[in-house]
Amino acid sequence: MNNKFVWYVAYGSNTTRIRFLYYIQGGFPPGASGFNRGCTDKTFPKSNKKIILEDFKLCFCKQSKMWENKGVAFIKRELGSIVYGRAYLITLEQFIEIFAQENKVDSRHLFNNFQEEFEKLLTKEIKELNLLKRSNYGKLLILKEEDGFPVITFTNPTPCNPNEYIPPSKTYLKTLIRGLLEIGIDEKTILKYLKSASGMETFDENDIKKILKEIKEENTKLQKGFFIVSKTMVRPKYKDFFAQFSAKRQKELQLKKGDVVILKKKHQGSVIKAPASFDPSYTAPVDEVVHIDQKLRVAIGAKEGDLIEISKAKPLKRSPLKKLLLKFLGIRPQLMRVQKASFEDMEMNICRIPEAEFELLGIRDGDFVEIESTESILSLKAIKLTKDDINLRKEIMKKEPARFLNCYNLLELKRLTSHALDLPWIFLDLDQRLKLKVNQCDVVKVYRDVKHSLYKELRHLSIPLILSILGIVVELNLSSFLQLILIAMGITISVVFLFLEIRNRVI
Repeated sequence: MNNKFVWYVAYGSNTTRIRFLYYIQGGFPPGASGFNRGCTDKTFPKSNKKIILEDFKLCFCKQSKMWENKGVAFIKRELGSIVYGRAYLITLEQFIEIFAQENKVDSRHLFNNFQEEFEKLLTKEIKELNLLKRSNYGKLLILKEEDGFPVITFTNPTPCNPNEYIPPSKTYLKTLIRGLLEIGIDEKTILKYLKSASGMETFDENDIKKILKEIKEENTKLQKGFFIVSKTMVRPKYKDFFAQFSAKRQKELQLKKGDVVILKKKHQGSVIKAPASFDPSYTAPVDEVVHIDQKLRVAIGAKEGDLIEISKAKPLKRSPLKKLLLKFLGIRPQLMRVQKASFEDMEMNICRIPEAEFELLGIRDGDFVEIESTESILSLKAIKLTKDDINLRKEIMKKEPARFLNCYNLLELKRLTSHALDLPWIFLDLDQRLKLKVNQCDVVKVYRDVKHSLYKELRHLSIPLILSILGIVVELNLSSFLQLILIAMGITISVVFLFLEIRNRVI
């Protein structure tokens, strides 16, 4: 079965190359809310081309959770009508696994129980088969033969009746239209084609023209360093916030482990920036897509399917000692949203962050933190930002919206989640914002200043440590050589336990 090829015909969202490749590679496709398992054989299609299905009609019905509980595309027989599709040349095994993913069944069940039926389809003994009668795409159709390979697709076992039509979501329709453009269908033909489809009653010609215009603008951006946002795939074990790219884009951006990229998204004239670490442990399947963490998506106000601009950040300067301490003591960075400092905190060389973040950062009130933007690093004393402080600021935002921006509204974060959630705030004065080169609503990465933490613990332990060692030396009356060894051992053990104590606060 593995070496047999078929033309799989997609006529819905899978006409878009990006969308279909996630059925092969697996992952979270942009724009859809679900996860695709992918195929065992992750080889890309050997070929693809436009195909016209004669005497079939496109219709939208059923409800798909993956597409906002709106209708999705099916085909039904109708003399004189046509359906535009995209045929992918893939192995029969890949086709069966895609069929399983579409119908949310285990592909092993299909392989184990329906091999004979699939063979009959391929040898044209039968031309259609209701294999999964209760599934949305449970009916298999052999349409014809192209280049010596069978042309096969699937649809609903029972054709939708007029009273069952459900319009698609705008996101689904946009994905379908993008696919039609990719296979060379012109805009005029697309308008006529979709206007004749069943279940399109809520979309008029102007709606489709707007979608066509959006796609054209997005395609232009994709050629200028923009990426389509999707969810993070396999996360590495170490703590940070990551962006994952295809091998081609990793090479273009000259990325290596430890590099930082700048994520940018424009909102109502303001460009919101956030730093993200490059994750080399996972390679994205599609060049146009970047996979980023949920907190990063909230940070820049980007929903799956949105376009964002990405560039490589310049390496930030750190001393060799600081690099060594970061490696051995460890940190747990947090993303925070920049807000203006209150008047009483200005020029005090402090920042204010919410109380709940102190434990996560592994610090106490008055400890120093490092604040990392995409341009610079700043070390400041961290003071607790109380709930009363936050509530007061929210009241001021309502009274002075031009001076104190409401980032939740600016970034339209309601699009991302039904809950009024945003990143924790960090209050910074003007001088600090200028040094970091950030504005209100930009995002910084905050973590404890490990060098300061080490010095602080050494200072606390230095006197008890010295007194203990002197007491032991005096009491035992040892030779000078043994005294030196004992003192060295005491210092070594103390430092080791000290390192472990500091590290344990964030692990």
